[in-house]
Amino acid sequence: MNEFVISSGHAKVVRGASGYLDEVNEARKVVPKVAEYLKKLDCKVHTFNDDTSKTQRDNINSIVKYHNRKSRDLDVSVHFNAGTNKLILMMSI
Repeated sequence: MNEFVISSGHAKVVRGASGYLDEVNEARKVVPKVAEYLKKLDCKVHTFNDDTSKTQRDNINSIVKYHNRKSRDLDVSVHFNAGTNKLILMMSI
């Protein structure tokens, strides 16, 4: 496996979880860092942040469309849950 598509979950306007942290802001920090590590391992990496969607439906369609346009061995979508006592990183594989 050496080609990846990594996207931050949700969109600039469709924010996702907030509370303990802001899901969109934190996911957008994780995506480039993971891409950086993978590139150091000579992997090809495509990243995506949705800055245009206004609804959840548009957001998921934009993310799926981007992933499907790319050649890849693995898709990763970075999400966080935000609550008062728990922080969970979820990666879809």
